[in-house]
Amino acid sequence: MAVGYSGIALAACIHENASELEEHVIEVLQQFGSKMGKCCNVCGKQDGTTKCSACKLIYFCGKECQQKDWNLHKKFCNIVKTFDFCAEPSSTYMDMEPHQVIKLFNTMRDYYFDIADAGTVAPEIPKFHEEYRRICPTDIDNYDSLLYYWTNMSTFDAYHVDRSTKYRYSEKDFRSKLGQYFINRWYMCLKSKEPSSQLPMLEPGDILTDLVLSKVEEIGEPYQVNHSMKNSPVRPQTFQIGQTYVAIGFVDLSPLIMGSFEPDRRSTEPQQPMKYICYDKSPIVVARNKVLYQMMLDNVYIDSILQAWFSTRWSRKTLDDFQQSGAKVNANLDLTAHGSAEVMELLSHWITTILDLRSDPSVLESWTEHVKHLEMETLANLRYEHDRADFAYYFFRGTLFAENESDYLYGNVTMFGLPDSFKGYIRQKESIFFTIAIDFLKYTTSLLESVTSKIKSGLNRLIKHIQDQSVICTFATENFSMRNIQVLEAIKEMNPIAIDWSNIQEYLNLDNFFEMAEACDGTSTTHSLHFMCWTNYVCGTSLIDYPNPLYMARDIAQEQAIQYDKIKSKRPYLRQDEFMAHYLNSATMNLSSKYRQKFIDFVFSGRNIDIEEVYSEVFNPFASSNSTFFVKFNFKK
Repeated sequence: MAVGYSGIALAACIHENASELEEHVIEVLQQFGSKMGKCCNVCGKQDGTTKCSACKLIYFCGKECQQKDWNLHKKFCNIVKTFDFCAEPSSTYMDMEPHQVIKLFNTMRDYYFDIADAGTVAPEIPKFHEEYRRICPTDIDNYDSLLYYWTNMSTFDAYHVDRSTKYRYSEKDFRSKLGQYFINRWYMCLKSKEPSSQLPMLEPGDILTDLVLSKVEEIGEPYQVNHSMKNSPVRPQTFQIGQTYVAIGFVDLSPLIMGSFEPDRRSTEPQQPMKYICYDKSPIVVARNKVLYQMMLDNVYIDSILQAWFSTRWSRKTLDDFQQSGAKVNANLDLTAHGSAEVMELLSHWITTILDLRSDPSVLESWTEHVKHLEMETLANLRYEHDRADFAYYFFRGTLFAENESDYLYGNVTMFGLPDSFKGYIRQKESIFFTIAIDFLKYTTSLLESVTSKIKSGLNRLIKHIQDQSVICTFATENFSMRNIQVLEAIKEMNPIAIDWSNIQEYLNLDNFFEMAEACDGTSTTHSLHFMCWTNYVCGTSLIDYPNPLYMARDIAQEQAIQYDKIKSKRPYLRQDEFMAHYLNSATMNLSSKYRQKFIDFVFSGRNIDIEEVYSEVFNPFASSNSTFFVKFNFKK
């Protein structure tokens, strides 16, 4: 797995973070680090037999790999020989004193990797900080943030530019935090180990089956997340009027606004409405969508619905429309339903809460905090100034469907106005661009206009169907498991044509999940789900899993550049001359495609299942995860 250079990085990271790591995690890491230090520095083969006679630290499996590495290793080796220590013949990085390891790591980081030739001029990066200042001249803090990002992107110490293709890859944090990346990547595996156990040596393609199969029977309290919108792309689909659809872990109704509707031509009976049955563990999600659906039934101004759904800021009309519809929902709430007490608490709070940004602008701080974790390379990849300015504006403010922000003086109560008893719900990074399946976006005058127009037209279409009762939605708070057999049987009784499970299978024991899914299965039900976190359990899907990862990253960058060239002409909003990405993100997308089928076979083989379709986007510059893939399947009858 992670060997060679990563071994030194890991040792340094352990010493620097010892106070924050659990004792048994450190023990497992040290055992693993000792193994890592004895792996070949070129190919990663375990139990390297040849040690460099000069530095006495680096191992090779034989002379061929040693000769192959010499032109690069000699730089590091010559520096190490000037140190005030000499490694014992049997030592590894883990045997050194902390100050020696950190000094060694810094030396290797600075000298082992040639970033770029001296005097090479990097392709120009758009001055998106200046573009943002032109539309928001008084927003100094965010201007400074953008200037910081732009400065890093324009510096060779921060980004690598492949001069043959003009593709640029983030490198600064990757080099300096390699050990921390390793710990972050495998921390769940480390925590799952007994204090006396060892972290196994894995090969690319190996699956950590114990982590995948040892999940709980139901999603527990740690998974309390306040999502305002989906964080995976919603692919357009056709819904049949008269059929029943079930969405579990649904988050919002975006599949309906991205989809289309047609009559069920297979039925000879009088046309019945389409039923869209929504379940979610989060009472926040259920309460929010109950109000949004009521606003559609009340036929309120469409911008009020869109702001309540997607925007951080509301107009006074949106606030009034939301609270009036919310009061109706609260008055008609079924108090016998599971989770109704929590939903009522939220509704009662929202319909009486006003977040006036004039008196307290700090209510939007949680949006600013979570967007800091988004990748800023997207800004540098956009082709036109107005798209970069729009994206930065949304990035920092989250304001949508608003003509003039000065008229939108109220905070979104469903995002920022939770009662104290719900403060434990965590806001994660989210963006309207995560929801859009970019392969199906038609670019018009601007990127943001293209996105908002698609959403607005889809919502108009949905409202018409809701108004004429051809589409009926219901919402319920449920936590799915085999113990909740009454709900499973109720879904089976509905005989749904489709069940969307979101990605809840990633939080559950797989055997339990498929048992639960089959318990809901109708006569001809198609099940769909997606995998976002699967690379956490498959070795070889991250650069962290390889020796000398930066060298490998540059080879992958060439492959990525070829893929980007194939799609950029179809996406006119992207720059045609240069592409920028973080090493880890870019490589994970490329590497994950090599092992996706093996993971699919592991999950589905041996089960009473036919896979109908596997789908993933070619490349989405806005996605929260470019390794996400979707599966449709049926149970064999």
